[in-house]
Amino acid sequence: MPDEFEPIAREFYAKSLAVFKKAILEAEEEAKKRRLSPIYTFAFINIRVEQIYANLTNAMNVNSQELNNAVYGETDRFLTSARQELRGYIEDMMHSSTLGEMIAKNEQLHALIEDSGIASDLSLFEMSFGGEQIQSMRDYKKYIFDLDYTLLIPDWSMEDDFLKKRIPAMEQEEFFKQKQAILNSYELEFPRYDFKSLSAYFKSHGFTVTEDVINGWMIHNGETIKDEVVDGVIELFKYLKENGKEIVILTSWFSGTQIPRLKRAGLYEYVDRVIAGEDAMKPDLESFKLAIGNTDKKDCIMIGDSIKSDKVGALNAGIDCYIVDAENTLRKFLQMVKCSNGNSIHLSANQKTSNC
Repeated sequence: MPDEFEPIAREFYAKSLAVFKKAILEAEEEAKKRRLSPIYTFAFINIRVEQIYANLTNAMNVNSQELNNAVYGETDRFLTSARQELRGYIEDMMHSSTLGEMIAKNEQLHALIEDSGIASDLSLFEMSFGGEQIQSMRDYKKYIFDLDYTLLIPDWSMEDDFLKKRIPAMEQEEFFKQKQAILNSYELEFPRYDFKSLSAYFKSHGFTVTEDVINGWMIHNGETIKDEVVDGVIELFKYLKENGKEIVILTSWFSGTQIPRLKRAGLYEYVDRVIAGEDAMKPDLESFKLAIGNTDKKDCIMIGDSIKSDKVGALNAGIDCYIVDAENTLRKFLQMVKCSNGNSIHLSANQKTSNC
């Protein structure tokens, strides 16, 4: 670094380099946790590179009066060069024909961004993918649906009534505070749910939850959860089956809870297969492979409400995805499906039937 840099400029420059390198490693580590393929690992890193570049450029502009031209230009040149070099590796990865070449490129990347701390943060990844939404679709053969908050809106209020009778009294206060965080952590560390490993995991956090309690918990939820069926689901499922489409449910929770809920909601009769948490968990690639089965990827689409579980998983598996939200509803999705079949759809109460 040039000697003429003022102390405040020197400090900003050093912090910029550290933040940039650290952020790239954070993205790489999170991609590993999510078991993303090599290609999507590098796409993930690219997202972080672009975001940090924008943040640091903005910081330079905000502090421009305190930074002399030399440090401003030097920092900008570094960020631009590093971004270009990393994006070059990413582009090479995208076009690599063998896993060996990918691994070699990955080692080059490690050499470029070594010696920095690691942390976890999915928010930038979610923001980067969250805005994209398909506006039209092909005539798919297989429709893969998430369950909770996509098809059914659950009321979990009776869940704790069961657990309060079975968790030791002295553990209950902390257990109910930590329960969801422990389940979230379990899903990051394990490829699937099973009673034995989940019981042991709770024990490692200081809580007594036996395999029998977990089994009863799942059955209890399946019998007591009150679900609101999302508007348009029944009509969508009927239309898909009438047109010879395959419907798969892909959920990360136990089938002992999810299948009874599907049956009570009147949806199970339309479903060809349920892939549940004891098989594999989203967004792991294995869960999507099970859902896709022998169907060509181009003939599959994932429909869900979660960016990090449904969309990231679908992208990693190489299939299309539709994210359900306040604007992109299942009724809108049904209209798009009908369009893909060349049918006419009724747009609104004030509009005439229109061809897509």
